[in-house]
Amino acid sequence: MDPLVTVTMARHSRGPHIPIMSPRRRWPIALVILIVFTTVGVTRFAHFWLDDLARGRTTTAGPRFIEEMTGAYAGALVFALLMGLVNRWPLERHNWARRLGGYTAVVIALSLMHTSLMWASRVLLFPLAGLGAYDYGLMRYRFPMEFALQAPNIVLIVAGLHAWQFYRQARQRELRAAQLEGELNRAQLGSLEAQLQPHFLFNTLNAISSLMYSDPARADRMMGRLSDLLRLTFQRAPRAEVPLAGELEWLGWYLEIMQVRFGDRLTVRQAIAPDTTALAVPRLVLQPLVENALTHGAAKHAGPATVTIAARRDGDRLRVTVTDDGPGIDGDPAQALTSGVGLSNTAARLKALYGDAGQIALANLPAGGLVVTLDLPARPA
Repeated sequence: MDPLVTVTMARHSRGPHIPIMSPRRRWPIALVILIVFTTVGVTRFAHFWLDDLARGRTTTAGPRFIEEMTGAYAGALVFALLMGLVNRWPLERHNWARRLGGYTAVVIALSLMHTSLMWASRVLLFPLAGLGAYDYGLMRYRFPMEFALQAPNIVLIVAGLHAWQFYRQARQRELRAAQLEGELNRAQLGSLEAQLQPHFLFNTLNAISSLMYSDPARADRMMGRLSDLLRLTFQRAPRAEVPLAGELEWLGWYLEIMQVRFGDRLTVRQAIAPDTTALAVPRLVLQPLVENALTHGAAKHAGPATVTIAARRDGDRLRVTVTDDGPGIDGDPAQALTSGVGLSNTAARLKALYGDAGQIALANLPAGGLVVTLDLPARPA
C-alpha cells in the first residue's frame, strides 16, 4: 500500500489532527499564496531585466517577464499541492519511516511537474506574445538541471509546512489546556459557593432558633430579613466576581439580620474609598469575613462590639479589611484558614480565581481584636 495513503489509528490516538488550512480559510490562504508568488515572479523579473539592461540587452523585457511569471505560478501550484500533502499525510514520529519513501517520490514528481509546466506554458505563450518559438534547450539535460535547484527548495517547503503545523498543534494544545483549566476553576468556584451558601443559611437559622423562645419578636424580624436576603440572592445572576459596591449592598442585608440579633451592642463601621466601589471582588466574599468577626467578637461577650469594613486601592492592588474588637484567635490565626468552613472556603475561592495574585491573611491586633485582610488585583468588575 502507498505509504502516503496509509492512515493508522495511532495518529488519532495522539489527539485530533490540526490541518494547516481549514475549509473556511482556503480562499484567503489561496489569495495569499497567489500574492506571494506573484511578488516573487515580479521581483525576479525586475532583477534579471535590469541585469540585461546593465549588459546592454534592451529587448529582453517580454521573454524575461514570461519566464519568471510562469516559473513563479508553477511554483505556487507546487506549494499548494505540498500544503495538501502535509495537511493530509504529515510526517510524524510514529509514521515518518513508512512515509519517507512516498515523500521522496513526491519531491521527484513535483520537480518534474514544475519543469514541465514551465516548458509547456512558455511554448504556448511566447508565440502568442509575438516572441517566436520558445527554446528551452535539450530536455534530457533541463530536467536534471532544474531538479538540482528545485528538490532542495521543495524539501525546505515541506520542512517549513511541518514546522508551522507543529507550532499550530502546540498552540492548540495550550488553548485546550487553558480552556480545561478555566472550566475546572468555574466548576470549583460553583462547588465552593454551593458550600458557602448553606453554611451561611444554617448559621443564620441557628441564630433565629436561639431567639425563638427568648425573644420571638426579634426572631420574627430576623426571619423576615432572611427572606428578603434570599429573594435578593436568587434574583441576581450568579457571577464569579461583582463590583465592591454590589457586594457591600448584599452585605448590608446580612448586617440587618445580625443587627436584629445583637441589637444596639453591635456597631458596624465602613471606610470605603470611593475609587474602590467599581473594582471587582469575588461574589459573597465579605459575608464569611464579617460572620467570622461576629463569631470572635460580638458573640463571645455581652458588651458592645464593633466591626469595621474598610477598602482602599494601593496602585494595582485592592485591599479590603474586616476588623473586630473581640479577643482575637488563640494560637496561630493562619490556622483558621484551614479549620473553618467560611475562611477556608474564601481562601480556596481566591486561589481558584486569582492564583497567587489573590491573598487572604489573618492577624491578631496588639490591643485586642482580629483583622482579616484581602489583597486582590485592582481591576474593574
